[in-house]
Amino acid sequence: MYHSGLGYQCTFVDKPSQMVLHHLQENLKGQERAVEAVVGAIEAWEFSSSTKDRAPLVLAITGPTGTGKTEMSNLIAEALFKRKKKLSNSEKRVPSGLLIFRGEDFSDNFTNPITEYHTQIKTRLAEHLHHCSGKAVVVIDEVQKVIPHTLDGMVTFCFVIFF
Repeated sequence: MYHSGLGYQCTFVDKPSQMVLHHLQENLKGQERAVEAVVGAIEAWEFSSSTKDRAPLVLAITGPTGTGKTEMSNLIAEALFKRKKKLSNSEKRVPSGLLIFRGEDFSDNFTNPITEYHTQIKTRLAEHLHHCSGKAVVVIDEVQKVIPHTLDGMVTFCFVIFF
């Protein structure tokens, strides 16, 4: 894994699955089966990450509007990262390793700027992973709004949560 020297800013907590379980149980109501599935996936990733072949964990969190997909992804990131960063022009603090792509930012079907979208996504992802020494929770929110082939060039280096 690549290490930029800045990774302390995006350090994972010890025992990620236990922290995610506790944080989700405390802050997310009515989604017990989803919590169980997410925690099980993180436990399996923790077990496999002790080997040399460290692969990213990719979760597809799907469902109708208003069922808590975005909230769950934010809570997962809050539980996984030790540090938070302040958003510019806001008092809000978010997990240091959280990167969010919004589907509506890649939805221009009229001019269809796929190459431009590929460049934007790869640049933001590469900068984020460099800053965080390869550790991240990447959320693609409202993925159904993204025009076809926009995400084809995305290479997963980290946790990626699609919904």
